[in-house]
Amino acid sequence: MRELLDDLMMALTDLLQCGFASCPPETAERLKRLGARCENTGLHTGGEGMKEIGELLEEQRHTQEKDPEPLTRAVCRMVRYVELCREKMSLDLVEENWKNEERGKAE
Repeated sequence: MRELLDDLMMALTDLLQCGFASCPPETAERLKRLGARCENTGLHTGGEGMKEIGELLEEQRHTQEKDPEPLTRAVCRMVRYVELCREKMSLDLVEENWKNEERGKAE
């Protein structure tokens, strides 16, 4: 799970660094594949978000007048989603460690 979240953040970072207008065509496919990985892992919101970004990138490539706002919003939502997933994983780990310590004290 951690590796998938790292891959998501790396893809989003790459997209922001190269810019929406200058990203290569395969970027949209990469994001859609990551979305499928999210779906297969149970991260349905992440899957939908990555697929949305991939579709928005494809749409943008085929239009003269580019409106960056929908794509920017989708990317920001996904960055926040990944941050929240990482935070949840950390909290789950802390809770698991705490329970293990409590079990150790009870024995």
